[in-house]
Amino acid sequence: MALAFIDLITSTQFTFMVRNGKEKKAVVVHSKAIAATCSYMKTLIQGNMIEAQSGCANIDDLDYDGFIRFCEYAYRGDYTVPAENCISAMFKFGTGGTRSAFGGFSGPSLKTPPKVKSDMSPFGIGTTRSGFDVTWGTPTETITKPSCELERSATNEQLRKRFENHIYPGYDLPLKSLSNRCRIKANTHPDQDFTGILLAHAHLYDFAQRHMITQLEALTLTKLHATLLRFTLYEQRISDIVELARYAYGEDIPSKEMTGTIDKLRGLVVDYIVYNINVIGRSSHFCELLQEGGEFVADFWDIMRLRY
Repeated sequence: MALAFIDLITSTQFTFMVRNGKEKKAVVVHSKAIAATCSYMKTLIQGNMIEAQSGCANIDDLDYDGFIRFCEYAYRGDYTVPAENCISAMFKFGTGGTRSAFGGFSGPSLKTPPKVKSDMSPFGIGTTRSGFDVTWGTPTETITKPSCELERSATNEQLRKRFENHIYPGYDLPLKSLSNRCRIKANTHPDQDFTGILLAHAHLYDFAQRHMITQLEALTLTKLHATLLRFTLYEQRISDIVELARYAYGEDIPSKEMTGTIDKLRGLVVDYIVYNINVIGRSSHFCELLQEGGEFVADFWDIMRLRY
């Protein structure tokens, strides 16, 4: 039975101490709103634990921004998508390049990015997929065109369907979001760094999976999948995908050895990379990811074999 709003809004307050950089920041919520999300939170807030008695608990597995999104989900059933970073506004590139905010090498600046042979995005600019409104906009002549020269072979068509057909039962994406801030975002310029957006979905997925919040887990994967469907794979933005893969295959996500099957986040990311390997495979960022080894390499080659 759904919690009545009056019961939620009149419930006692509960304080979470959440890491915000090197410090911890208090987040005060209505106890019943958070307790209703999962059995772990219910026990933590309403059970016999010390935290329930004191009305305060520490959150160590999600940062402040991520926890605010979780709270927003608890109250509204959806969460705000963070804004992308505009590289040109954040950094002034010299001819030798500079390091990005995420530690990767960005390369030299290009006042007029080089042209490529094809202007086709991984999923077609301006196309519409069932259930989603995909509008990429029209890039100006000075914008690097997405370098996707994928052969439309039967094998590649299978890989496309394999990626597009990821479905996550348990949560239906609202036809109309509660706020524009919650809507799925698309990049229209190579300077739009989507690393933070992609990782925001991934971090919240990890939190939801860890605490068995099934609906939130499905929502994060649905929104990440929709974001990747809209993602224009400019050469400058391949590093965004590599950082997502690096997180998905980090220690926080359960391995196939532990669960017996590939994690849903990992499966989504590796399918996207394999489908777009003609573009991603040329990147030095991707080569570095392969050199790091680990389960990603095994999963990657398992799917790559479908191409041959």
